[in-house]
Order: sequence, then C-alpha cells, then structure tokens
Amino acid sequence: MGMYGDVVKIRLSAPPVDGKANETLCLFLARAFTCASREVSVARGQTSRQKVICFHGQANQFTAIQLALQMYLAEK
Repeated sequence: MGMYGDVVKIRLSAPPVDGKANETLCLFLARAFTCASREVSVARGQTSRQKVICFHGQANQFTAIQLALQMYLAEK
C-alpha cells in the first residue's frame, strides 16, 4: 500500500471473483477511516484494477479523509 502521485495503491489477497476483491477493499477502507462499511463503495471500475471509491455521507469530510490516509500510510 502506498501513495503514487494522487493515486493510492493497495494490494489485496482476495481473488477478483464474484466481487470479493471489491468487497474486501471496501471493508479495508471502512476500517481504515473508521466508518461503516455501507458508506464505502466502488463508484467506477468494478471489473478493473483501477477504481474510483465513493465515501457516502463523507463529502464534507474529504480533507479529513485525505489526512487520515496520509497518517495511516505513514505508519505502514
């Protein structure tokens, strides 16, 4: 996991079958940002390696999410 410009690269162990990798990614991000898993979804790229993630109900907290991600990555 790491930052590459304005993109975050995350490696998952879940297979990309029947949406398992997408589900695992959303659960991982929900835990990382301490929000409910139902608030995280794949907005674009369901079958692609590159995805756009949507944090529902978090629109006014975008800066806080960015900061939390930077701090989380700094710990790893």
